[in-house]
Amino acid sequence: MRCIGFDVAKGLAICLVVVFHSLQGVAKIPSASETISLTSYYFSLWLMPVFFIISAVLSVNSIKGVNSSVYKKGSELLYIYVLWSLIIYLVRLLFDSITNTNMEIDEILYILWDPLPTIWFVYALLLSYLFTWVLRNVNGTLVIFGAFLLSVFNYYTEFFSGTIMDRFCWIYIFYVIGYFYSDTIIDFFNRKGYLVLTFLTFLTLSISLFYLGEGFFPFFLFPFISLVLAFSFIRICFFLTAFIHHKVLDLLTFLGVISLYIYLTHFPLPAASRVVLGKIGFTNELLMVLAPMMVAVLIGFVCYKLVRFRIVKAMFSFKEAVAIFKSSR
Repeated sequence: MRCIGFDVAKGLAICLVVVFHSLQGVAKIPSASETISLTSYYFSLWLMPVFFIISAVLSVNSIKGVNSSVYKKGSELLYIYVLWSLIIYLVRLLFDSITNTNMEIDEILYILWDPLPTIWFVYALLLSYLFTWVLRNVNGTLVIFGAFLLSVFNYYTEFFSGTIMDRFCWIYIFYVIGYFYSDTIIDFFNRKGYLVLTFLTFLTLSISLFYLGEGFFPFFLFPFISLVLAFSFIRICFFLTAFIHHKVLDLLTFLGVISLYIYLTHFPLPAASRVVLGKIGFTNELLMVLAPMMVAVLIGFVCYKLVRFRIVKAMFSFKEAVAIFKSSR
């Protein structure tokens, strides 16, 4: 059964993820304002934690279920990661003049330990799912504390720098919190009270991060800051489901439903749209950030509509790919 509140949160968050990636690109322009860098830094703190918390809450039954469900989920994530890494790699290699990237042929092997920037989420999600399945019967508080220590250790030692484990060490704590405290989290999101406090907390912390700038807070506080922002954002999204116009709600819910399509396809065309705008003289920062988001949503929508065709569906579903393979034999 789908949860509209989670769909709304995913719908808004996936749009902000595309905005975040656009901000990263615009920030590389010498004339880019400091606001661009600060906004990019701000989004980097809590957008992915939102997805990992939601993914963990929605994966509880799968992780606690029979081994076949774990195999199904794991193989699905692995398939999507490998296939879309190949797709993104080939597109970047063939159209590097448009996407503004430099790729070598042998770099495809790097996906085994160092994923492409736009697909690392899937690899980290796969590792989070499998690690949590292994640790599912361990005391939750102990696992969360261990994940926190791992994050701090890797930050100060850079032990896993240049590998997927670098990202995993940062993000895993949010997944295990979502898994071990899923019932409490759902209850918190559905509560009617404390909305004003939640909104003020989100607003105050957001303004503080912009005002104080990057590097003000010590790293060991970041997991807590990210957690508060992510929880507050999701809580506000749950509130919106009861008050916004039904057409807006339907749109946000739909964006949440197609969030995977948007995420997987938001490179390279959306990124290329920003590059093209710059080359033809449109250097307005807001336009260069919002245009890729609109292109990404459009492409995600088209892919969602095209999954009625088996070959397209197989690009997003391991089960469908296996079915096509078996039927062709």
